[in-house]
Amino acid sequence: ICEGEDNTLEITSAPVGTFYWYSDAALTNEVASAVLSYDPPETTPGVYDYYVLDRDVAGLLCVGPVTEIILTINGIPNKPTITRAGSDFCFNGTSTITLTASAVTPPVISSWQWYREGSPVPGATTNTLILSQVAHSGEYTVRAFGVAPTS
Repeated sequence: ICEGEDNTLEITSAPVGTFYWYSDAALTNEVASAVLSYDPPETTPGVYDYYVLDRDVAGLLCVGPVTEIILTINGIPNKPTITRAGSDFCFNGTSTITLTASAVTPPVISSWQWYREGSPVPGATTNTLILSQVAHSGEYTVRAFGVAPTS
């Protein structure tokens, strides 16, 4: 998930007995029981392991296999800043303005998207954008994307 999103972990199968949630592989730190979902306290970027088992509530109190659930919280990229190389000029086919986006890392930035007047600029997915035509005039913004699969 992305930082700030709902981090609730859910079980999709029906219990035979009672589900028990643990925060360690040794199954010594029980964090919840008798629930199909668990809201972990973690909200900061990182990788967190949880373990769930189904224990029968009658008879021999048999325990089913342990299932590991990995919660990965990806950080949201910091707001980018834009710097500009080249001054205003009359486009004559030989002059350019270069816009360069940067953001403090971590978290990692996997890609960029430039926008002109609020619409995506096709193919403009690196941190640099070169303008060299009258048609390029306008207001530009850029968005930084984090790591896959949540971006």
